[in-house]
Amino acid sequence: MRLKFLLVLLFGLLSPPILAVAQIPANTHLLSSPPSNTLKPIKSKNSRDAYYKVEGPVSGPRAPRLTAESYPAEFGESRVVVWIVAQQHVYWSGFVVGGLFLVTVLEVIGIMGWGSGHPHSYDRFGKEIFRFIVLALSIAAALGGLLFISLMVLYPDLTMYLTNIFRPVFLVYGALVIGFILLTYGYYYSWERMQVRLAKWLHVSLGVLVNVVGIVLTMLGNAWSSFMLSPAGVTANGSFLGNVWHVIHTALWNPLNVHRIASHILLGACVVAVYGAYRVMTAKSFEERQHYDWLSCIAFSCGVVALITMPFGGYWLMREIYAYRQQMGITLLGGLLAWLGVVLVMAMGLLFFAINYYLWQRIDGAGGSVRYGRYSKYVYAILALCMMVAVTPHTITMTPLEFQQMGGQQHEVLGNYGVESAKSTAAWLMIVVTLWSWILWKRCCVPDHMLRATRRDWFLVVAFIIGAANILALGIYGYFIPANVRIGLQIPMLGTMVSLGVLALIFSPKSSGVSHTDAPWGGLSSRGYAALIFLAFVVTWVMGLGGYRRSSVRLFWHINEVIRDESPWAFTHSIGFATNLISLNALLFWLGIGLIFWIARQTSKGSYSPAHVGREEVSQKLFG
Repeated sequence: MRLKFLLVLLFGLLSPPILAVAQIPANTHLLSSPPSNTLKPIKSKNSRDAYYKVEGPVSGPRAPRLTAESYPAEFGESRVVVWIVAQQHVYWSGFVVGGLFLVTVLEVIGIMGWGSGHPHSYDRFGKEIFRFIVLALSIAAALGGLLFISLMVLYPDLTMYLTNIFRPVFLVYGALVIGFILLTYGYYYSWERMQVRLAKWLHVSLGVLVNVVGIVLTMLGNAWSSFMLSPAGVTANGSFLGNVWHVIHTALWNPLNVHRIASHILLGACVVAVYGAYRVMTAKSFEERQHYDWLSCIAFSCGVVALITMPFGGYWLMREIYAYRQQMGITLLGGLLAWLGVVLVMAMGLLFFAINYYLWQRIDGAGGSVRYGRYSKYVYAILALCMMVAVTPHTITMTPLEFQQMGGQQHEVLGNYGVESAKSTAAWLMIVVTLWSWILWKRCCVPDHMLRATRRDWFLVVAFIIGAANILALGIYGYFIPANVRIGLQIPMLGTMVSLGVLALIFSPKSSGVSHTDAPWGGLSSRGYAALIFLAFVVTWVMGLGGYRRSSVRLFWHINEVIRDESPWAFTHSIGFATNLISLNALLFWLGIGLIFWIARQTSKGSYSPAHVGREEVSQKLFG
């Protein structure tokens, strides 16, 4: 028993990126010590899987059944403590995974020599941001250990039940954690020594391996939270049936993996972009300001690409939730958590407003306001219309008086915009408009005398109009088909968006015959950097709110329909309390990020002395 406990404790102290049990909802309390009679003897007989409906040998005890007296009251509402620690662990470990991905991308760009001039600028920037990723790894590991200790002390029954269910995975899991830490430090400390020819390619391969291990750990960690939402591989009373793959591969595992990995890349890119903005605002020379302005924009672009994948991942996750339990989907979109869904959509709309504002500040800094300034009002008007449609609720919880005043559960006019056909169309149109703003900014990086209206330019305009019309037509068509078929329209909408992105890359200025550009880096206004910082903060806030809603949909279940919550805290907090705590978590994370920025700046060797990064060179790297 002691050996088992030590192995579990070692697993917690070496907690990997994204321990999925970290997503503790405000209305779902983890458990404390169970009564001694809750664990039943294992009977060697076959039973039926609660999800896969296949027969399997009972290989574990049934889930514990608790009473209100089983929960400790010495710490007050203990779930708030666990919520804060868990969310911080998710933030920091997610930043490590997303940041490492960006570091490897920068190194690959540098070694491939894309663009003219000095490709080592990418390599130097990758090494520079790696310095505070290593610091963040230590913080994430410490938070993982603290989280596991909190779970063992406050809620040992749920923790021990989950460790018993996932026991066959623990040895592989622990080995991967140790390997990830060793590979990350090896990747960092071998950077300067492996800089030429074959050694550099081996170093890039090491970076790819680090990212693969990080993604595998993320997926294994996600198995915990997906199991708590949609348990599989167990009987109706929670007894393990011996098939580890069924426990891991639950109904929500795949969409949760896609959604969470993309969110971690987005978080890592936002942190790096804020670091670039911080270095710009503290630069001591115009050359340094140009350099970090350029690199901040690269990180921003990577983040926007990751953000574009979020609607598809989110709709896929919602589809699987509806397929698993329709009542869970109704609770999220039209029941107890409907208003939090409206808040989440509003925050997502603010993200697109911030992105477009940042791009139009870039356009203004590049001198494009004379050329394209008159179009900005149309961009913001379309974004505003789409956001109003997106935040329109379908059905919400209301009082009898409100129900009587409205004349039903839905408004006779606005209710038509509360369905997913309208909301998904609005989301994709916001992405199309954002891509068009990016194209206009890219064209501002081309000198006036080299910009000529060509057939390719008009073809791109027509393609965007047709693409937007196609998305709008698919949204209207969704009103005339069943809901289970309507969700499949996300695939052609995604295909339309990808096609527009490919066309935007093909018909760039270089493809039209432009070989030299002159991007005015370092000319972005302070409002642009403020928008970038706001964007990064809202991303972390949205991550916290999205995780809260996803976990809270379990309502009074710790593990959905397997372990019931009998604690005094088995209720859903008010919107104000939940959003305040989410804001506190986001603020704590960014205060910590600011601290490691300062530490990394103080421990950097020497002053800034990059090779010259000219405007022509930078533009070639971005657009060539």
